[in-house]
Amino acid sequence: MSLVATMDHGPVHPGKETWAKPRRMSASDGNYYVVKIRNGDGSRSFFNEFVGSKLARIVGLSAIEPVVINLNASLIEKSQGLKDSRIKPGQYYATKYFDGAYTASEEPGFMIKSTSIVNLDEVPSFVIFDIFVNNKDRHGGNVILIPSDGGPSYRYLLIDHGHCFGGPMWGPNEASNLPYELAGVPWYTGGITGEDDFRDSANRVAGLGEDDIDAARDGLPDAWDVPDSDYGMLKNTMLTRKPDMMLAVVRSGRASFTGWKKIDGGRGA
Repeated sequence: MSLVATMDHGPVHPGKETWAKPRRMSASDGNYYVVKIRNGDGSRSFFNEFVGSKLARIVGLSAIEPVVINLNASLIEKSQGLKDSRIKPGQYYATKYFDGAYTASEEPGFMIKSTSIVNLDEVPSFVIFDIFVNNKDRHGGNVILIPSDGGPSYRYLLIDHGHCFGGPMWGPNEASNLPYELAGVPWYTGGITGEDDFRDSANRVAGLGEDDIDAARDGLPDAWDVPDSDYGMLKNTMLTRKPDMMLAVVRSGRASFTGWKKIDGGRGA
């Protein structure tokens, strides 16, 4: 989806600026969006965000839909914040803004009870997906809870993939040598009791085909794309990710899963 920003409403989290410098903006369809204005020379964060989000949705996860927002010169001229950030006209990565949404690290987000979250069954798949794409930046600040059917229940929505595939500055070496690792587990995990809870998810992401991965690249703006040679290396790596290796990461970090920890005492690998 490609839209034009019509008004800048300022930082999403005033006084708590993050690396991507997200701002809330109105767009040409009448809705609000969170627009990430930092990409930078050599950064592939917009590629990562777009492809990572689409891959998660192709797998069937509750993941944010990537949006392309056009910022024109007249909008930038009207916004002191955009001028101060030296933003240039062009296409930027955005996602829908949800009223009443919270991150897992902010109050009242971390006060929401697990019984109020309707898709806890997806947590093992979130964990496996982060291992699959080598997300190096998963923490409570980039876990979002959105109201489900108007509340009072909530739903996890998978967001923030800017640090996938070896990080924002990945190149051929990172693309061809993605490690199997897990940066963090900021979701409720009391219902997870063992490795078998992750097995189907690991097999599902490992079963992604070439057409699936290419589909995640469809619609990517040319300005965000990477050379075909680098993309080919990354695609080959994703096509050869092994379920057993992903499960080994889960097994070695089982103390992070509260339900599993209760069963075996939280012993490490």
